[in-house]
Amino acid sequence: MRIAVVDSHSDYDEIIKYFQKYLNTSLISFKLEHYETGELFLESATISSVDVVFIDVFIGETDTVDVTKKIRDKNPFCNIIFATMSKDFIYDSYDVNALYYLIKPFSYETFVKVMKLIEKNAN
Repeated sequence: MRIAVVDSHSDYDEIIKYFQKYLNTSLISFKLEHYETGELFLESATISSVDVVFIDVFIGETDTVDVTKKIRDKNPFCNIIFATMSKDFIYDSYDVNALYYLIKPFSYETFVKVMKLIEKNAN
């Protein structure tokens, strides 16, 4: 499973800890890719082949909702997870059929819940 995290370095470090812990208890394997901005992710060649995108709302110059719409257009089966400190974009997440909307800071237990949903969607 290919997972892209589109987030700043400070928040990325926390998410990485959760992924490492989850990897030790899960039967799935995954490859993580990090992008600091939505623009960098859109410029990458991985959009069409990524399975999951964890994305913060406040990254880069491009509107994150526009970024997620472009992700959805290029990869209709991608699981999009908003992971942000703001509740202001919850309704926008419906427009791109996001799988989940995480409010930071979130617990490891909540992270596991989201990963289980992702695994269920993959099967």
